Amino acid sequence: MDYRSFRWNKPCEVEDFAHPRLAATMSRVFPATQAGPYRKEWEVAMAVLAAETHLQPDQRQFALGVGAGTEATTFYLTNLFRWVFATDIYADSSWSGDSPLDMLHAPERHSRGIPFRKSRLIVQHRDGRNLEHEDRTFDFIYSCGSIEHFGEPADIQRAAREMGRVLRPGGILTVSTEYCVRGAPGYLESDTLLLSADDLMKLIVHPSGCVPIDDPVFGVSEDTLAAPVAYAIAIQDRIAMMHGKRSVWSQYPHVVIDNGETAWTSYHLTLRKPEA
Repeated sequence: MDYRSFRWNKPCEVEDFAHPRLAATMSRVFPATQAGPYRKEWEVAMAVLAAETHLQPDQRQFALGVGAGTEATTFYLTNLFRWVFATDIYADSSWSGDSPLDMLHAPERHSRGIPFRKSRLIVQHRDGRNLEHEDRTFDFIYSCGSIEHFGEPADIQRAAREMGRVLRPGGILTVSTEYCVRGAPGYLESDTLLLSADDLMKLIVHPSGCVPIDDPVFGVSEDTLAAPVAYAIAIQDRIAMMHGKRSVWSQYPHVVIDNGETAWTSYHLTLRKPEA
């Protein structure tokens, strides 16, 4: 793959799903759910590709998931890393739908058919703002669709500092989060922050002490913006999926979400911690 034209710090766009290596990665990680372009699968594939591309095999020892929930990234990375630590507030019942308690003792219940090595997976109850791991421990850190739920902007900055602290020099940090593409950034709900381009830099990149692999781009293509999914429909689908009544979304591409006043998609950051 020619990575000179591949962007590592960018928003999710429909054109990304035609990229050969990215599409192949999504097919490997999600062999049974290729119903159409879906931004969460893009987030996972971007994280997996970053690990495979920017870390040599002998550098893939310790990986850390922050706000890991039951994301596919956790399970797939056990095939790449010697140890994968998945952390989230699993023992907090307020997030039981996304971070179930039994993930601590029976993660296979949530693997959704993804082949993984259970002996390499360590699941821990941890607050992303206080990871309780030693400095410079991890070669790779990933967080997919979680940091926007961590609270106030200061809480997001604190989590970013924690991730930078426990990442070894030369290690890779990937973060996917909600990115506002139309309307005013801010809180969608009390526990979900839609970030602007400035927010990404001020709340995540700068506090982490890490440097983007390439220059971040923030524009979104017209084709991507032309096919938004209504927020109300997305919520209905999510509830139906949680109760086993649906297995796919009712509309694809599922890339931009729109509530009438604001539209958003995913943004992926790929950062490296300086050696010095």
